[in-house]
Amino acid sequence: MTKNMHISKLGYRPCEAAFALGSEKLFQECVQAGWLKPIIKRHKLTLYALSDITRCWARILGGESTAMIQFLSAIREIGSGL
Repeated sequence: MTKNMHISKLGYRPCEAAFALGSEKLFQECVQAGWLKPIIKRHKLTLYALSDITRCWARILGGESTAMIQFLSAIREIGSGL
């Protein structure tokens, strides 16, 4: 008797997350925009949640732009410095 075990991967390394998003550049933009934050970051291990990667795709497909988020964040930082 064999039991079928299916283990779903929930944490993705940066290179895997970039592959899932389609490009390293898009991955970096999502991280810089604050859309992706590591769920584990210690020593040489950094993992991103599958749910966050999926949420990034939903935002992109919904028409949001990481460049616009970065622009608005920069404006807020400048405004808070006044």
